[in-house]
Amino acid sequence: MSRDSKWDVKKEDAPSMARAAELVDLIAALTAIDHATVTRHARFVREAGYLSQSGRGLSAAHMTAGDAAHLLVAILNNGIAQEAETILKHIGNMDVFTADVDKVQENGSPDMLARLRGILPVLLDREHTFVEMLTGILELAAQDPAMFEERTRNSSIYFDCDDYQALVYFDINLADVPMIGERQTSFQYSYSHPTLQSKSQHFKRSTQLDFTGIARVGELIARK
Repeated sequence: MSRDSKWDVKKEDAPSMARAAELVDLIAALTAIDHATVTRHARFVREAGYLSQSGRGLSAAHMTAGDAAHLLVAILNNGIAQEAETILKHIGNMDVFTADVDKVQENGSPDMLARLRGILPVLLDREHTFVEMLTGILELAAQDPAMFEERTRNSSIYFDCDDYQALVYFDINLADVPMIGERQTSFQYSYSHPTLQSKSQHFKRSTQLDFTGIARVGELIARK
């Protein structure tokens, strides 16, 4: 599991979440991955303890942003549902190893830094994991999906790997933040695990998910 959340989401504002079956339906539609495949992944992710669970039907557990983050990590990185737990232990806990934090801290105005902390504080955090960043982004999306989609247009998450390490990239463009120099404020974050290599059977996909899809997940899990 990931470390405790670091994002400033007020407890009273924490959204009620959708049930697992609805989350599965949406992720299958967004990723164009076969619905049965996503369902199998969800079962193994739940059995590994990464999805909330209680009861069935109307009493079934509501999904949190962390639940959605874990299922997205599992389904986008691997076609083998039985290996979902391995993926989550390794990919989900990847630490950030490159980020634009120093550039922003050095070049950003006090107003800009204050606005960034109000939008997504982890953007200015030098130590966090991939699943922590994704959870924070989903929490933000759930608060106001329409504003989130407008604010983060042209932003994407890329899952990829090379001969030496499995990598995940966030490329985040914030449309309503003052500019650095002559360009729109953009952040690039890369995550790696020091012991992983792409030759491992666990890493078989190169996938992209834009933030329009993230907004749709946020919209779903925010439903009362």
